[in-house]
Amino acid sequence: KGYALERDGMNIADLTDEERMHNMEDHYCHGGTSMYMDGFNWQGTTCVIYLFQSWVLSTQGQFIAACIGTVLVSVFLEFVISSRRTLLPKVPVGWKRLTSSTVLYGTQITFGYFIMLVVMTYSGPLFLCVVIGLMIGHVGTNHKRLLESSSSSGDDVIPPSDGITPCCQYDVGTEGKENTGTAASSSQGDNSSGDLFLDEEGKGASECC
Repeated sequence: KGYALERDGMNIADLTDEERMHNMEDHYCHGGTSMYMDGFNWQGTTCVIYLFQSWVLSTQGQFIAACIGTVLVSVFLEFVISSRRTLLPKVPVGWKRLTSSTVLYGTQITFGYFIMLVVMTYSGPLFLCVVIGLMIGHVGTNHKRLLESSSSSGDDVIPPSDGITPCCQYDVGTEGKENTGTAASSSQGDNSSGDLFLDEEGKGASECC
């Protein structure tokens, strides 16, 4: 909507070459794009449109704030994924568990697709912020299990859901299955364990995977 044509009430097309160059030097970036089409940009001259049309990162302060927000959202997403893995098996079977699972899953895919769209801007700094945030969240939600676990089982060290795109981590019932021990194997009809989150073939299912 004319981000590149108007600045501070002035139509850039009406300016002389000298005035236009001076105007460009006074600004952090110009125009607006939701995706750099020439690959990753680390300090592009075109402003990033961050998720919403009105969120144009036209100053350095706005860009730094977007980077911090991206890290926080990525950390939050990892905690949501961890909550589905650790809290849902403790919720009583029934509508309460279904409601809790639906809310957490909806939150997970919403923020998962948000950070996917941030990565798709092809802004190098924002991409790094996503990775850093997910790494921080991973450490925050897994440090106890990884530091204190004495099991040699691969699933205990690396849960089946690890490495999957955050918006697609549907198989989160690993810990629930560990807590039920051999009880789940004695009754195929008992879905109170982590098997609640698996399809009939024992694999995680998700619309985006």
